[in-house]
Amino acid sequence: MLLALRVKDFAIIDEITLDFHDGLNVITGETGAGKSLLVDALAFLLGERASTDIIRSGSNRSVVEAMFTMNEEVERLLDEWEIPKEKDGTLLVSRELNKSGRSKCRVNGELVTVGMLERLLSNIVEIHGQHEHQKILHRDFQLEVFDRLGGEELLDQKNKVKELFLKLRNLYSERDEIYGKEKERQQRIDLLSFQIEEIEKANLRIGEEEELLEERQKLQNYEKVRVGIEEAIKFLYENPDGMSAFEQLGEGLDIIRSLSSMDENVGNIVSLLENAKVYLGEAVDNLIRYKDSMSFDPSTIEEIEERLYRISQLKRKYGKNIEEILNYKEKAKEELDMLSNMEARLENIEAEISAVEEKLLYESEKLSEMRRNMVEDFVKRVEEELSELGMEHAKFAVEFMEPSSGLNINGVKISEKGREVIEFMLSSNPGELFKPLRHVASGGELSRVMLALKTILNEVDNTPVLVFDEIDAGIGGETAYLLAQKLWNISKKRQIFCVTHLPQIAAWADYHFHVEKKVVNDQTRIRVSMLEDKSRIFELSRMLGGSIVSDVSQQHAKELLVKASELKSRGALNDRGGEN
Repeated sequence: MLLALRVKDFAIIDEITLDFHDGLNVITGETGAGKSLLVDALAFLLGERASTDIIRSGSNRSVVEAMFTMNEEVERLLDEWEIPKEKDGTLLVSRELNKSGRSKCRVNGELVTVGMLERLLSNIVEIHGQHEHQKILHRDFQLEVFDRLGGEELLDQKNKVKELFLKLRNLYSERDEIYGKEKERQQRIDLLSFQIEEIEKANLRIGEEEELLEERQKLQNYEKVRVGIEEAIKFLYENPDGMSAFEQLGEGLDIIRSLSSMDENVGNIVSLLENAKVYLGEAVDNLIRYKDSMSFDPSTIEEIEERLYRISQLKRKYGKNIEEILNYKEKAKEELDMLSNMEARLENIEAEISAVEEKLLYESEKLSEMRRNMVEDFVKRVEEELSELGMEHAKFAVEFMEPSSGLNINGVKISEKGREVIEFMLSSNPGELFKPLRHVASGGELSRVMLALKTILNEVDNTPVLVFDEIDAGIGGETAYLLAQKLWNISKKRQIFCVTHLPQIAAWADYHFHVEKKVVNDQTRIRVSMLEDKSRIFELSRMLGGSIVSDVSQQHAKELLVKASELKSRGALNDRGGEN
């Protein structure tokens, strides 16, 4: 339900805030007063594309805000998008458009895309404009309307057919892709086999490159290290040009020993020097052993260089390091295995296609049978509604035809919607042949056909808010009374908004809003007010007599209100099981 609507700087609307209620809400006003602007603003909020032309002259942006009550699907979407819910169970939405053409949408204060806003509000509001009846001319829309009347069971069957159709089409595509890319598949198999073999022949090991670089560095420094060790040994232990460090340390130790008996503090140093001499001896022994163990084979460094070059070549092709090269090999093996098993996959696809084709033939035939079983009752109900709307001689029919596109299975043409499309056929007058609706119906007749369908759909349609924008074009007289009753009957289960120029419809309103255009300080302004009692009689009188309001027209207006009130009361009694 739409609880409130605020429109600011939209077209010639400066600012309007309206509260709404359940039932039939009617909007009236003189031609050009801007009645349909409210519908346009609501359509903008629902995600309809709009240009910056809608921004009121002198303003920088247009803003439309609304408050709705929520339903289960809206709550599910809010949870899915992680948008917080209001504690009072209301839904707050807004959309603004600035002069740069940028649009901002919010749901409960959270920014969302226009697409998200459109998806959300499509579960709450449905708008039928004055040209909406043109949709009934299209076969896709006719099939959609027809199927919705079949209820959940038919819609579930329709979804089942669609899922099977899409699955089969994907299987066909996969099969065609395999056949069409056989040459590329073989080339890819050859390339992957070569790459895997090349990497495996290298027998790489993670960490190997680092070890080789370290070993090469050692070999490149071999001579420098050997000469340095010999120099160190000479100075530490066996210096031919003088006393070595070992000998000098021994001399110093002897002197300290001789002094230790004279000075106790000097004596404490003896053990330190003795340890130093032992450690120096061990160090020299280690240097000698390491020097004697050193060996150099020129062929070793050549082998290391060759190995490093081979690794670098593989790195250029397959990865930045050995780990990445080995990962590439594993992925290549997986792809090679998949490509090598493509023939087996092809056999599986053929078997799966056969099974899905059989299933689709069965389920689509079941769907067709369900549709054909609906025709008689559907036609009868449409003809009854048309008769009540002043087309008592009209005959209605549903023609089944093969879809123009789809899959051909064993000579049967099937689309994602089933084995058929439908065409609504109409014979408006006795003796006329049935012809497609688009070839025979006038604008007024189309409006009545659409309303007849909406009346029937009211039993299965869950959209809580319906907006009708001057769908009464071409209707008048007694038919207008019948149209008003049907709108009011629908409003017992839905919140209805109807922009109308017919006083017969306005008289049935539970809430009557009047739109008028005024010039204030050389600027045009729109004013919307809810009419009650005298003001409502005056407006109905204006609608009856044009711009002239007379005692006669006012009396007629009162009669319209009384008649509508009486019929509405009878309708309420009928709802409670009373009698007419």
